[in-house]
Amino acid sequence: MDRTVKISIIDGTPEMNGNVIHYFSDYTIQYEPLYSEEAKILLLIFGTLTIVFDKKSKRFLSLDAYTNKEIWKIDRNLSFPQDCPEGVLSIQEGFKDDHIESFKFVPKFYYNDNVVMIDINNHDSKFYKIGENVIVGLKDQQITSFIFKSVEFM
Repeated sequence: MDRTVKISIIDGTPEMNGNVIHYFSDYTIQYEPLYSEEAKILLLIFGTLTIVFDKKSKRFLSLDAYTNKEIWKIDRNLSFPQDCPEGVLSIQEGFKDDHIESFKFVPKFYYNDNVVMIDINNHDSKFYKIGENVIVGLKDQQITSFIFKSVEFM
């Protein structure tokens, strides 16, 4: 890859509220917004994880990952971070005419009760609340993780 997609947080109240659902039948975990608009999209793909952004505003819309809960690791220390700065997850730069950017890194999944972490490269991350039940970890303008609470298992 000859360029890097840079991610930022726009200060303000998080705009995305939705539900996090793990569907046993099709081995997916999805962050589904409570509302959705028809939008042209940009995709960041990390192995089986797809993160969706609006092409015009460059703001985060949703995500889904193909994953079997049987391979998730239990982390008794995992909790939903409190008192994080709030904002809107947005692409700062890096997408040109493309609408898909793929990375070879395959995320790992951790859980504790109804909290789930999708770990892309979660080392020394700064956490931001981007929705009622979703936190994103960032380091050097890269997404390192997502942490969800109130995950539904169906």
